[in-house]
Amino acid sequence: IDLTSNGMCVMVDWGRLFVAAVPVPWLNETPISGSLPSNSSQAITITFDSTNLQPGDYTANILVGSNDPLSPSVSIPVTMTVEPTANMGWVEGAVTDSRSGAPVEAALIALGQPYTVITEPSTGYYKLWLDAGSYTLQITAQGYLTQTTPVDIVAQQGVTQDFSLVLNVPVLEVTPLGMATTLTVGEAATRTMTVTNAGPAALTFKLSERDTTPGLAFLEEYAR
Repeated sequence: IDLTSNGMCVMVDWGRLFVAAVPVPWLNETPISGSLPSNSSQAITITFDSTNLQPGDYTANILVGSNDPLSPSVSIPVTMTVEPTANMGWVEGAVTDSRSGAPVEAALIALGQPYTVITEPSTGYYKLWLDAGSYTLQITAQGYLTQTTPVDIVAQQGVTQDFSLVLNVPVLEVTPLGMATTLTVGEAATRTMTVTNAGPAALTFKLSERDTTPGLAFLEEYAR
């Protein structure tokens, strides 16, 4: 039985479950299968392709499966190191939450370019290599407003660009944070309290009161 889901092939055979590896976009083998008679060999061409990849180290395993009853599969580790061109520079920085300052896991692109980098979840750090030129960076994260900013890249040089993302939620602010007034018995007065939504999403609010006057507060709780 072959079941395909999310690019993975699940094969069930005689009570055994095999999950085939997801293809690695920068790695290719030719041919991918064959049949060999006794005491013979087959040369396999392994192609490494750095197209649209950022500089850095890339690792994978090539899995060779067979009908060998004692060693049915062999895993071959491979590494590809991608070096920047002489015309490339980089932008780096950190992405954080605007209110808490906590790191944010986000995706960053330069509009019109094929590269996407993901920030490190624990630090919010990113580094993006680009050819020398002027670009618009776009940063997106789940639950946050998308931000863009221009950046100029110089060959063989780096520039720092941090992002402080705004969570797409309402933000309640109330002023003043306390009130006091003095009245003669029988008088009444009014004061103004301001409720503000300092966030990008709509805010709903509702006012209620709770008497904290000593004695009266006790009676209120007792009445409940």
